[in-house]
Amino acid sequence: MENSSGQLNLINFIQLLKKNKKLILINLIIISVFSTLLAFLLPKWYYSFATIKPSEDKGLSIFSAILGAKGLSGIGKNLSVGSLQYSDLDYYKSLILSRNVALKMIEKFDLQRVYNQKYVFKTIEELHDNTLVNIDNKSNLLTIGVYDRDPLKAKLMVDEYIYLLDSLVGAINKELTGVELINLENRYLQNINELKLYEDSLKDFQNKFGVIVPDEQFIATTKVYADLKAQKLILELNKQRIKSSVGEETPEIENINKQISLIEDRIQQLEKRTVSNKDFKFLINLENAPDLLIQYARIYRNLEIQQKLLEYLYPLYEQIKLDAQKQSKAFVMIDKPFVPEYKAKPKRMIIILSGVFIYILFVLIFIVTKDYLNNLKSRTINDI
Repeated sequence: MENSSGQLNLINFIQLLKKNKKLILINLIIISVFSTLLAFLLPKWYYSFATIKPSEDKGLSIFSAILGAKGLSGIGKNLSVGSLQYSDLDYYKSLILSRNVALKMIEKFDLQRVYNQKYVFKTIEELHDNTLVNIDNKSNLLTIGVYDRDPLKAKLMVDEYIYLLDSLVGAINKELTGVELINLENRYLQNINELKLYEDSLKDFQNKFGVIVPDEQFIATTKVYADLKAQKLILELNKQRIKSSVGEETPEIENINKQISLIEDRIQQLEKRTVSNKDFKFLINLENAPDLLIQYARIYRNLEIQQKLLEYLYPLYEQIKLDAQKQSKAFVMIDKPFVPEYKAKPKRMIIILSGVFIYILFVLIFIVTKDYLNNLKSRTINDI
């Protein structure tokens, strides 16, 4: 069925199909019946899912809220990621797919027997194969889905995932809040003690040498310096908080490090800045000013720093105490789990069409190859 050049053209190919049409049709019927039987004999799998969204009150850190309320050049806004607003979804996904949660699911639903697995790790693998966790970063949504042969159990397994996730997040948040409260309380009490110390120092200085009225520029610069020092401390506290919850290698930590670096640059600029002698040189460069003015400047500066720190630390401390006492939901339910009414797989039509397509491809290759070999054999005999 080849032309003189030994190539198979369209006309010859059609003739070849006509020649083998009986073979093609018989086998096509057989493969169609087989694919249909296979599609209907395969077990049905049902799919149930739930969609959750991290709670809005978890989205904005009290640290960034305090900074933003102080109007600190956009630092509070830039720190909104510091409370995991954009990493909650990955955090929740890692908890759902953790070994701890898998073991609880296996025990709850007797999955080692259901999946007919001898080893636990194989059961975990099959459970994860039947579990879908999809993240929609644009909408800040997380979908948890489960495939199972029993539609009711598929729904119950999603329910259990939601329950375990809520329990884990609640326990972790409670532990982290407790540690955070202790750290913040210690820093707050330190601030109170240091504030009293510098207040007493200023009072003793004034009783001994009289009242010194600082220059307005000195007051303004000192307030800026104290504000920057307070910002830096709050950023460092927030950094420690994030490291304890999600680790150090995160975009949030990188963002905070950049903010701290910017503040340190501004602090260094202020520390190097000098004013006229009558206003006494400010901060580090005070060695040329009278000793009393140097002493007063340092007391005044440290007192201002502690007062500014108190403005930040007190609302943080009170808020963390409230957080430690209340039980707030880590996420809200957008779509609740449901009992599926129709199977999710197998897709019978896809199985049937795939079987037919593979057969047609195979049979075409077979008859063309067979015809080619027959022609090759005929030419060899003729040549002999």
